[in-house]
Amino acid sequence: MYRRSEYSVGPVEQRLLRLAKRWQRYRTFQTAPRVILLISALSVGLGVFAAAFIPTALSILVTVLIITFGGLTLTARLLVVPPVWEVALAYDRYLHLKERLSTAVAPDLHEDPEIRKLQQNDAIRVLEAVDASNLFPYAFQDREKIFLVIAAGALGGWLLVVVLGLVPSKFALHVGTDLVVPGPMGSVGQAQNERRPPVDPRIEQLRYAISELRQQRDPRAVEAGAAFQATSESLRLTSEGRHVGRALASGDFRPAVEAIQDLASQASGLTRASQENLAEGFRQAAQKAKTHDSDFSARLESVADAFERGRVGDARSAMGDLASKLKAMGVAVETNNQIDGKVRDLERQLAAAIGTSKVSGSLVGSVAGKGSSSSDSGGTLVEGDIEALSSKERLSVDGRLEVVRIDPSPKGIESKSYRLNDVGTSDIRQQESYAVDGGVAVGRRDFSRVTPIDFLPTIYRYFSST
Repeated sequence: MYRRSEYSVGPVEQRLLRLAKRWQRYRTFQTAPRVILLISALSVGLGVFAAAFIPTALSILVTVLIITFGGLTLTARLLVVPPVWEVALAYDRYLHLKERLSTAVAPDLHEDPEIRKLQQNDAIRVLEAVDASNLFPYAFQDREKIFLVIAAGALGGWLLVVVLGLVPSKFALHVGTDLVVPGPMGSVGQAQNERRPPVDPRIEQLRYAISELRQQRDPRAVEAGAAFQATSESLRLTSEGRHVGRALASGDFRPAVEAIQDLASQASGLTRASQENLAEGFRQAAQKAKTHDSDFSARLESVADAFERGRVGDARSAMGDLASKLKAMGVAVETNNQIDGKVRDLERQLAAAIGTSKVSGSLVGSVAGKGSSSSDSGGTLVEGDIEALSSKERLSVDGRLEVVRIDPSPKGIESKSYRLNDVGTSDIRQQESYAVDGGVAVGRRDFSRVTPIDFLPTIYRYFSST
């Protein structure tokens, strides 16, 4: 453990070895109270934390391991001697020797052997006169003693509390969804026997998988997707931009990019009235999208300005920039949609695992109907025409047509319930609709999100005439 090769070079170094041990032990004693206080704080802190998750016996073991590690660290510091030149400088400083010792141990400082011999003899006389016990006594100052008392009290108190089973209830052991307060060490086995059966590991795995998937969603893509849908709602109100709005509503950015490019290629053939209609549609879309994606909104505004001024070339260029932005963010939006689909599948598995008939409303993507609790695809009764509905109100989270009939029935007229099989045939299992106060909501799982908006009034008229 000692640097014997350094201290065996000459007579000065050999005499410094004894003084080096003394100085190192003195330094260790001076810093030991602070180190012990730190070890005590770590032991208590980690012991309290460990007691919240592991049995009492293991929390005591954690505390003992920390104390053992601290003790070994202090012991190792006692046994390790610093370099010879560092010891010489320390004694020069404490004895005010003006570097007489450090000069004597400096290698090849003087080539003249006579001068070097004189320096070594002077250093030897000084070292033989040094009383290391008085210069570096093994004693603690009052402040260090206070540190030791605090450390011993905190550590002893914590161990006493744990051993006697007096841990507060807020530090109770967490076992699944239950809480078990640690008792005395002898009662650990009894407490474990009284615990309830653990939660189904499959449920924990599903919850963990759902949490991991949600963390993979890109927040910027969420806002971009909302901006795309807001744009879709505004453009579908114009006859010239309706095909762009439909493509955006589909959730697939590729046809939306193609639709914008097609509109750009046809811009030169638009009448002035059509250009003004597009300008108004893009401007409204920019206003709605601004709260979600300011960059996308600015590109929509550029298209609106170009059409409003009748500058076809600028409009074509602005729509090219818009298509580039849509293509860049569409990949991230599509990835988020795929993640959302996986999350919904896992949520259904989770609902089945915990024995419920439908996914809880607290889970992402669930839509609860007002009039019934028996249908997991029930729509929400809303006021207004189906053309003015937002995408979330018109379509379910699965991308399926959810609210088919929303026209409130007059008071006193009996509401009718329709079976989904009335709208074509399908091999997919259908679910019955249910009547609600003032209207009928019908859930249909096999109705695609990409259904043209023009076709929806036809569906509405079909049910109205039944």
